[in-house]
Amino acid sequence: MRVAFFFISSRIKLLAPNNKLCAMDCLSAVILDMDGTILDTTVELCSAVAGAANRMVPSLALQHFQVLSDYPGLYGGPLDEFHDTIVLPHKPGLTKDEKKDSTAKFIKFFLEEVQNSPPSPCFDDVLSALEELKKKYPSLLFAVATTKPTKTAESDLTSSAVPNALRPLLSHVQGTDAGIAPKPAPDVLFRCASVIGVDIKKTIYVGDTSRDAGAGRAAGCMMTVTVQRDADKLGDMLGADAVISDFKGIEVRKWRNQDSGNVVVMVTTTTILFWYNNKSINTNLASNLESLC
Repeated sequence: MRVAFFFISSRIKLLAPNNKLCAMDCLSAVILDMDGTILDTTVELCSAVAGAANRMVPSLALQHFQVLSDYPGLYGGPLDEFHDTIVLPHKPGLTKDEKKDSTAKFIKFFLEEVQNSPPSPCFDDVLSALEELKKKYPSLLFAVATTKPTKTAESDLTSSAVPNALRPLLSHVQGTDAGIAPKPAPDVLFRCASVIGVDIKKTIYVGDTSRDAGAGRAAGCMMTVTVQRDADKLGDMLGADAVISDFKGIEVRKWRNQDSGNVVVMVTTTTILFWYNNKSINTNLASNLESLC
């Protein structure tokens, strides 16, 4: 059966008069990445990576902006990959045990740098969006699945820079703790879904990197969504099924039609994301919304 995603103006009426909006029995939870998705941590993380690397190799003199510009594929990944890519080339000949010790030292320095940084704020569109969704759909769950360890993630989400109302909206915060393979492996999503008691196939995963999209696809999520807050990169889906520019006015609906089956629709003030049977095409033709549904 054919699948479609539509990116069309939110000014267009979503539902024709003869279509019936039904209860959402095919979507159980929206799982969110944390850094770069709900918390504005880019500067904090890049500064901490640069600081840790410079403490390991002082001659590097790495600046925080270089972490993104010179090593773009690392963003959103585990710290050992940062160590192996940035630090290890400057420490040739390490034995296996010495490399392990070097990685542990880098992570220790990173955590110290983070602790000495001011707390990262929540993006200002996130809380209101989740509150609105929760009011409309009380049974819809929200959770976080992040590359950071659970303890660190919990600390970040309850810092003074984050609204007090955010953490209670999240049924669970799952970090990539020891024994959990980092994204794009799906392990952290499987663990998160298991804890909140939902079928991973009835979840949407929202992230901001290709690793997030890869993890969501590998886990078998109903949909993967990339938040692309950089307007110049809005067309880059990073491997996800769909892209949104922010959370403002976000809406999730289910629409049942006897001809086309069950449809999940996610709407923001700038985008309508139309999901059908787990595959996607893009179009700007609003007329196709009614013709295909």
